[in-house]
Amino acid sequence: MILAYSLGIATLIVQIICYIKDLEYKETIFFTIAFLLLIIATTLQYLIQTDHSLSFDVGKLAINILTAVFAISIPINIHKERLDAFRKTRNIVVIIIGIILITIVLNGYVRNKFVYTTLLVSGHLFFSVLYSMVFLLLTKPGDLIKIREKTERISAIVVLTIMSLSFLLFVLNYEGLLLKPLHQNGGIILATICIFLSISKIPNDIKKLVQTEKPLPYDENKMGEFGITPREQEVLTLLITGKAYKEIALELFISLPTVKTHVSNIYAKVKVRNRLELSNLIKNNP
Repeated sequence: MILAYSLGIATLIVQIICYIKDLEYKETIFFTIAFLLLIIATTLQYLIQTDHSLSFDVGKLAINILTAVFAISIPINIHKERLDAFRKTRNIVVIIIGIILITIVLNGYVRNKFVYTTLLVSGHLFFSVLYSMVFLLLTKPGDLIKIREKTERISAIVVLTIMSLSFLLFVLNYEGLLLKPLHQNGGIILATICIFLSISKIPNDIKKLVQTEKPLPYDENKMGEFGITPREQEVLTLLITGKAYKEIALELFISLPTVKTHVSNIYAKVKVRNRLELSNLIKNNP
């Protein structure tokens, strides 16, 4: 558990650093936070033994709500990482379904219908993961994900295989073999998944940071063809050296919102979504 928490927190810290440097999506950070909170709630539920029924019920309610939030974060994160023209529409549908589910969970808590709400939340998580893995396999990755695309696809196939076997066991009435261990060792299982994800994610994030720290030579005249203004050229020069927005603001004596506006304008003009895509564009058009 200590290893899982340590790696999970380390992953989150690296992701935040990457986000500050425009090398990570906020949706990915949302996914990581939701996952860590779910692990904490699940482990606390079984580590802290209490005879107080209200405390136990509140614990189950927290786990159900966090599971629903985690199930929402999975497809939203996958949508952001892949190339998809209908991302916003898909996210709206995912969020609406999640809100409806959380409302049902809260209603079930009031009516003391935990068995039904837990099954509903579990089903929602199952189909959320299923949809996300299939979506991952059927779409192309964005530039931030290309570095780990092979690992992503292998992981998706492994997850789909495990889910298929789990569903088969459930259909064949072997839920005692499947659900009981999940119920008793949910925290350990989630912690193991967290360790696996962290080990595969941290090296790639560090590689992204190192890659963008290297100065890239580029032709200002070529970038000028995109309609980049002289001020935006100054921001661009600092941006591709790996400097954070705050560092750019201090160096150019401009406000942080102004830096963000310039960066947004640059991205829009050269048709990229983040710093890594910008670096790749410059590499391909020296």
